[in-house]
Amino acid sequence: MNIKNKLTFIDLFAGIGGMRLAFESAGFECVFSSEIDRYASKTYAENFGEMPAGDIIKIHAKNIPNHNILVGGFPCQPFSRVGIGSRRKNGHNQAFDDEIKGNLFFEIIRILQYHKPEAFLLENVKYILSIDDKNAINKIVSEIDNAGYDLHYKCINSKNYTSQSRERVFFVGFRKDLNIKNFEFPEKNEPDFYVNDILDKGDLSKYQLGAKTWEYLYKYRNKELGSGFYYSVIDENTKFTRTLTASNSGSNAILVKQHNSDIPRKLTENEMRKLMGFPDWFKITSSYTQTSRQFGNSVVVPVVAEIAKKIKNILQI
Repeated sequence: MNIKNKLTFIDLFAGIGGMRLAFESAGFECVFSSEIDRYASKTYAENFGEMPAGDIIKIHAKNIPNHNILVGGFPCQPFSRVGIGSRRKNGHNQAFDDEIKGNLFFEIIRILQYHKPEAFLLENVKYILSIDDKNAINKIVSEIDNAGYDLHYKCINSKNYTSQSRERVFFVGFRKDLNIKNFEFPEKNEPDFYVNDILDKGDLSKYQLGAKTWEYLYKYRNKELGSGFYYSVIDENTKFTRTLTASNSGSNAILVKQHNSDIPRKLTENEMRKLMGFPDWFKITSSYTQTSRQFGNSVVVPVVAEIAKKIKNILQI
């Protein structure tokens, strides 16, 4: 297939625009975006000059522009380890039983069936491959096949792109009539930088943990307790951080060792930005808590950018 004009994409579950940054850097043009969170939408608008449309459930497919690529990091909570516990607590066994977020995948299917773009890229947590005795991934594969797409997927760790260990599954699909069977995900074995390269310098006292907060974390959120929610402390000798999460300001925190104090500090907003591979010009204007949530829910931009380039090369052959 040889597409001569600029390839277009829609940005679903857009968050603060990590996918958009990646695809635009690869030469694609965004023609539509959708995001339900008002804080993330505000950050998106401040950086891209447009406010995303709201809840995708309420948007008819005919009101979405035609596009070459559908892009979406659909909500991961139903497919995460935390989500498993939450579902079972509420009497549900399968990820798609989540009435609010578990069914959003089917909104993607709805739009694919209506617009029939040439390709798509989706992203989610690695547990989507194994939870519910693999019923979730089997359902996804089946639905995408029925929608008329050949599917390729792979779990990629971002530590080969940034100094953060972050495993995410990427789903790439091509419309079956294009007969694209040989898509290969990018391979990279060495990161461009390590933790010491992203640590801020200067007066960072505003990020210092309080004594009581540190006492609580040390006593109740220590990794040795075996809890899934625990802090970790990095320093300039650390190669990779653990995964930056939406709850990074709490008990899942990545903390930084202080040489002038026994109590570590929180990551700065700028350090979170670097761990996610966002450019220097990206505006950070939300509160610390919201910024932590927004980056933790986003994608590592360089990883997606490399996949976007691969998709572009195939579609423009």
